[in-house]
Amino acid sequence: MSPVGDILRDERLRRGLKATEVAAQMKITSYLIEAMEAGRFDRLPGGSYRRSFLRQYAHILGVDEDEIVTAFKQQFADPEVALPTPPVEHHQRPWGLVWMVLAVVACVGAYRILQSDRSALPQRIPTSAPVQQGGMSPPIAAPAVQPPAEPRPATDAVQPVRVAFTPNEPVWMSVQCDGSEEFRGTLEAPDTREFEAARKMIIVIGNAGGLKVTWNGRPIGPFGGHGEIQVLEVTPQGARVVPRKHVSPAASQEGSGAN
Repeated sequence: MSPVGDILRDERLRRGLKATEVAAQMKITSYLIEAMEAGRFDRLPGGSYRRSFLRQYAHILGVDEDEIVTAFKQQFADPEVALPTPPVEHHQRPWGLVWMVLAVVACVGAYRILQSDRSALPQRIPTSAPVQQGGMSPPIAAPAVQPPAEPRPATDAVQPVRVAFTPNEPVWMSVQCDGSEEFRGTLEAPDTREFEAARKMIIVIGNAGGLKVTWNGRPIGPFGGHGEIQVLEVTPQGARVVPRKHVSPAASQEGSGAN
């Protein structure tokens, strides 16, 4: 067990608090409290999320927050873990559709020119047409031909991403829509939050088993068990779980050996 975990666990026991009581104040699961006390920081979200949890825990116990964070940095390699940045999407012009529209317009124009040239020629009387006495029968008008209708431009049928989250127990999460963070905090039942993105949404879930997710009105998931941390990527085409970055092998071995 790490010294940081010893300090937090001993102070909690000295104050007569249960792990579930501290978790309720922090609005997270007791699973994360036990992970911090056991030095298993690889079970927490990386980077600034871990330091934020440590500061909150130290504040509740009345322990110096800066000393706890400094001791944590000395014991563990804790590189900043940024949320995945959605790739820049370059909208390409539908050249195939453009060429097809141009070809249709050219055909219509050629057809109209041909019809105008034919109307300028003298009309011939069919041999079967009756001839009136004292003159020729009037010319027979050619039937009117309607030009083909102009093609309608294609419309973009891609709908925006709408994702709703309904927790059945406290769930910490952060939501990033099109590269901008829209939410970071804890959701509790029966609260439901809905977010929208034009291209992509990235969600970090601290308790995957305690959350119901719907994508454009359709339920999706499950994405993990209770207390399991997952990173979810949602686009207009669907949703997928993104592999999380773990701490360095040295830090993982140190945390495992301390247990």
